[in-house]
Amino acid sequence: MIVAHRGVAGAVAVLLSAACSGGSIVDDATTHPVGTTDVRSSSILLIGEEIVVVDPDVDSISVLDRTALQPIARIEVGDEPRQLLSLPGGQLVVSTHRGGELVFVDLTSRLVTSRVTICAGPFGMALRASGPVVVACEYDHRVVEWTPAGVREIGRVPRVRAVATSGDLIYAASFVGTGARVFRFDDDDTTMSTSPVPSVESGGRGTAPPSATQLTAILPTDDGGLWVAMQLVDNGPSDGPAGYGDIVDGNPRVRPLIQRLDSDLQPVGIGAYARFDGSERAFNAPSALEFGPDNTLVIAHRSSADVAILSADGRSVTHVARVGSGPAGLAVDLDARVVYVDNAFDGSVSRLDLSGGAPLTRVRNLPYRVSTDALAGRRTFHDSRDVHLTPLGVVACSTCHPEGADDGLTWDLHAGDVTPRRRRSMHLGVAPIGRAGLHWDGEFEDMRSLLASTIPNLMGGDGLLVDADDVSAYVTELVAPPPPRAPLERAEAGRKVFERAGCATCHSGVRLTDDRFHAVLSPMTTAPGDTLSAARTPSLLGIAHRAPYFHDGRSPDLDDLHRRTDATVHGADGVALLTDDDVADLVIYLESL
Repeated sequence: MIVAHRGVAGAVAVLLSAACSGGSIVDDATTHPVGTTDVRSSSILLIGEEIVVVDPDVDSISVLDRTALQPIARIEVGDEPRQLLSLPGGQLVVSTHRGGELVFVDLTSRLVTSRVTICAGPFGMALRASGPVVVACEYDHRVVEWTPAGVREIGRVPRVRAVATSGDLIYAASFVGTGARVFRFDDDDTTMSTSPVPSVESGGRGTAPPSATQLTAILPTDDGGLWVAMQLVDNGPSDGPAGYGDIVDGNPRVRPLIQRLDSDLQPVGIGAYARFDGSERAFNAPSALEFGPDNTLVIAHRSSADVAILSADGRSVTHVARVGSGPAGLAVDLDARVVYVDNAFDGSVSRLDLSGGAPLTRVRNLPYRVSTDALAGRRTFHDSRDVHLTPLGVVACSTCHPEGADDGLTWDLHAGDVTPRRRRSMHLGVAPIGRAGLHWDGEFEDMRSLLASTIPNLMGGDGLLVDADDVSAYVTELVAPPPPRAPLERAEAGRKVFERAGCATCHSGVRLTDDRFHAVLSPMTTAPGDTLSAARTPSLLGIAHRAPYFHDGRSPDLDDLHRRTDATVHGADGVALLTDDDVADLVIYLESL
């Protein structure tokens, strides 16, 4: 549904007028690199003498004085704002990740002027030179563009959060997933994509090629190329029993990487810039990337809570600064040589003076709706600097569960006292926290016992001073992701199929699970040495975003899940009698949950 209000058409008309009259939205790249203009969104922006930053925990945006970082105003915008995009003409557009809207704000009056219902899970935004606003729709798994005339789909991208433009070229990247890729959509409707995993990374510590996750940092260059920052993980079978927080021969199984792609998405430069040697270069989870002064690159890291300045080739680290918890966005003033950082987990903004001035961090006093224990637990959950969790800074709980969700990967685990197993990461917003028997096999009685095993065996820490109650509070207060919008008639038809086929026998109650254990596959596991005989019934809430499926990820999609010949009692006997149309309707219903 498109809802046009006062101010929206005018804002986009300015864009279209500039493009049609020969004007350019993008400044001359020789003096203002593409990545630092306002054609891409960020969680923090510099606008005149003010800073604007999102407050996703309290559904607002904050306006700060850029000198003292003191709050000037807070504007309510809607459910979980994540990114800001500055429009020609003076308006600001905000993406509300859980609200599914683009929200237009007049910063002069501090008022919301209009709203557009855009998609499920809007996150990153960018402007095309011809005018449209491009939006990454994580929960719809697609990239769209918006003008007052309506919404047009650009292409399908699984779990997409990051988009960027260079003229009318559109770049996008999957946030997480086994098939995480970087895409380019041309103005002639052609598409190309590539895996961001460098070919030289043949297998790292494991015996299978590594996977890329947490692709939120992409940065176009003025020659049609792209910088991509990612977290690289070896989630395949290990060549030894060491944990994921350990380092063997200087080669950890989890590490950040920055890669330069040319206009054909071919790699032309790789920067393995982190060092896990006890130094300040133990970086973890790249979250934002911008051009800095003197052709440098500025990169923020969510889990190591720092910002690094890299050389133009992405290989050398020239400066490192510690900032607040969970940095999520960067705003760079090239002329003043100052970097502003949005620290999402403690509601603070940091100012880094690259000319040598003292850094400054100010915390906003926000009216959080979650508990203080949950806020503390979130910081612990994402902290790769806590030596009691991971001594060398390699891994955090969020490595497999970014933001408490899932990474879309299946992990082959064999470390310490962990029995060899192959398991899908679970979105913790639908996990049975507070109920006896955690993990797919119900191995752990509670969060304390789970951490007591996970920290030493997989993360390499000793677990001392880690507050399990805080972590439990954080996970307990997580919620399932919202579903994509489904055709109502097809979803209703699918609900009837769901009931007729007996699916509700196990997928029942408010969370659509009986929290019991069932042998639903034959064999239940193909991992050597694994003894799994039954797996807990997963909740169906947010199921559309949790591919691949089953405890070991053996089904790539929901259609395959219902057609497998090795599924013995899954879905009850009625599933085998379903027609192709029945299965199609059932999948649409499940994706609406």
